[in-house]
Amino acid sequence: MNNIKFKKLSNYEIKEDGNDFIIEGYGSVFGVVDSDNDIVERGAFTKTIQEMGPRLSLCYQHNLYNPIGKITDLKEDDYGLKFTARISDAEPGIKAKIKEGILKEFSIGYSVVRYEMQNMGEDVRPICRLKE
Repeated sequence: MNNIKFKKLSNYEIKEDGNDFIIEGYGSVFGVVDSDNDIVERGAFTKTIQEMGPRLSLCYQHNLYNPIGKITDLKEDDYGLKFTARISDAEPGIKAKIKEGILKEFSIGYSVVRYEMQNMGEDVRPICRLKE
């Protein structure tokens, strides 16, 4: 397995409802060459969602030992990897930093199990569904 890589989210929204902070958006978009020269295909996250979905947390600085919230919904749709996460009530400092615009970037951590580089004018790494 490869080392964990990170992708900055560019398509998300933060909703504040009373004391709840909900983050909704896409961790990855399908069929588009992204800033890391990856092109993710639909189905690339299927196995991870099935095996790990309920266990995944929203972590601060990708530190698995410092979860700050829970992923409440994670699925693939026609557009990409859609998620909803809720910041924990135990994190008033994180909520304040989000509200003040101090924390304003989010990203996903991922590992690519298998890929093959393709030359599409530049080296592009297609990330595909695992064939069983």
